[in-house]
Amino acid sequence: MTTELLRIENLHAWYGESHILHGVNLTVHQGEVVTLLGRNGAGRTTTMRAIMGLTGTRKGSIKINGEESIKLAPHQIARQGVGYCPEERGIFASLTAEENLMLPPTIAEGGMGVDEIYSMFPNLKERASSPGTRLSGGEQQMLAVARILRTGARLLLLDEISEGLAPVIVQKLGEMILTLKKRGYTIVLVEQNFRFAAPLGPVPRVGEDGGRAPRAGGRRARRPRGRARAPRPGRPAAPPRRGGGRVRAPGGGDAGDVAGSGRQRVRDLGDHRAHRPRHPRRPRPHPADHAPRHRARVGPGRSRLV
Repeated sequence: MTTELLRIENLHAWYGESHILHGVNLTVHQGEVVTLLGRNGAGRTTTMRAIMGLTGTRKGSIKINGEESIKLAPHQIARQGVGYCPEERGIFASLTAEENLMLPPTIAEGGMGVDEIYSMFPNLKERASSPGTRLSGGEQQMLAVARILRTGARLLLLDEISEGLAPVIVQKLGEMILTLKKRGYTIVLVEQNFRFAAPLGPVPRVGEDGGRAPRAGGRRARRPRGRARAPRPGRPAAPPRRGGGRVRAPGGGDAGDVAGSGRQRVRDLGDHRAHRPRHPRRPRPHPADHAPRHRARVGPGRSRLV
């Protein structure tokens, strides 16, 4: 049985006063590749940042190798063997590719050496003396991943590494992840590309609305058409949606069929905002009416149009 490397329970996170994560639960075992799929704004990147302690307020439980890390600072979490590759890559433009590679400190034993990294990423060896801004998007992404491999981290958090890259580069990144998996690395991916993520590991986890209510396939259960929403305490029941039912008036009679359009529904319910008929359009003037007219003098200092 594999060792449990990361366990998240009832995680809540805030940016200022904005409550982003709502009770996220996640378990990752050693040597596993787990992908967080979902739309923008679902809280996937915030989950990664919350693991690293880069959000504002965090509540819940985050255990790394069985040790609680919810109250630790980011540099202390990194010392537990966690490497984070952000979506923006974080390549320094004033440094060469090799200087960017050597910049982070070693946090644990067992990190890859420079020669080993260059054998995995041959393009980086060719561009070792090139400034960071002269690298292509794929080369910058390879450098961002290689930089955390040298530190000795065993739990890799990779955020949108395939975004905006050519299909050939995306294929190489997929091969790189499978190679790291064989070497015993544990990887948590944030992705939108299902075709890229599916072959890398088990069924991906689908995030929706900050972990509030994930559903299989990323869809929420919908109410049947025409069924009214459950009323809140102290509020009247809402009318049913278009497509079915009649609204009961306070005296017990029907207030009208609400199956029609929005205007028909408002008119049937006797709302003060009922639709009013438009005024008829004025007929367009005949072109002869726009013929030029001349002024004729009818007296001293007076004139009229003729």
